[in-house]
Amino acid sequence: MDTECLSVVSGIGHKIKSVNNPDLRVELVKEYVHKHFPSHSLLDYALAVEKVTTAKKDTVRPSVFLF
Repeated sequence: MDTECLSVVSGIGHKIKSVNNPDLRVELVKEYVHKHFPSHSLLDYALAVEKVTTAKKDTVRPSVFLF
C-alpha cells in the first residue's frame, strides 16, 4: 500500500455534536437509508442504542457506522 496516497477522513463529530446539535452527515445518511432501503433494521438498532446512550447525557453518541 502506498502511504503517500492515504488521507485522513474526519470522524462524526463526537466531541462537538449532540442530540440537540446533530452532525449533518449523520442526518443525511439516516434520511438516505429511510428513503432508499425498504428494510433498515441495522440503522433502527443503531438509533435505539443511541437513544439509550443519550438518555443521561446528550453528547454520548455512538457512531451509526459501527453498527
